[in-house]
Amino acid sequence: MTKKTAPTYAAVSTSSGGIFDVDALNREIASLDREVTHPGFWDDNEAAQKILQKRSSLQRTLDLWKNLHQSCEDVEAMVELIQEEEDDALVSEIEASLKRLR
Repeated sequence: MTKKTAPTYAAVSTSSGGIFDVDALNREIASLDREVTHPGFWDDNEAAQKILQKRSSLQRTLDLWKNLHQSCEDVEAMVELIQEEEDDALVSEIEASLKRLR
């Protein structure tokens, strides 16, 4: 892998083309958290459970994005190391990481 062919993942943004709008996810989770603290939240147990399930689903999506984003940052750091040090030992590790990200 050369500097010319090394992939960059800087394009992975907080919106990822709208699939993972991190800011919107955080806002919605915060809104649901505020809703849970309202008096009478548990008066309608079924509605409360639906809200908690929605919050849990949103949190899982956010966690997925955070993990993917961290993995991309890790791969970028490895690519930079290879470019700076020309360390052939890292090439196979980066290739394995790239395969996992695909």
